[in-house]
Parts: sequence; C-alpha cells; structure tokens
Amino acid sequence: MQLNSVIENISPRSDLILRIERSTANGRNEIVEVPVTCRLDTEEFSVY
Repeated sequence: MQLNSVIENISPRSDLILRIERSTANGRNEIVEVPVTCRLDTEEFSVY
C-alpha cells in the first residue's frame, strides 16, 4: 500500500513537501518526504 500526501498550502509556484508512506517488502512502514514545486500557474483552480 502507498499513500501520497501534499504538505503545505497549495498555490501557484509554491514550495511543497510530497510525503510518500508505503510498506516495504519486510513489512515495515517507510516515510519519504520530497521537496517539490507546485506547477499550477493560475489562481483559477479548485483543490478537493
């Protein structure tokens, strides 16, 4: 199983953290956080 979450407020060109939570082959949980840049280039969007 893998769960992807976005940390921080989503807005155009903002710096965000992508958190990836997954189970490894030996049954342990692993959490990886990756810095990303939001590529939405307009204010005219909705996030659900």
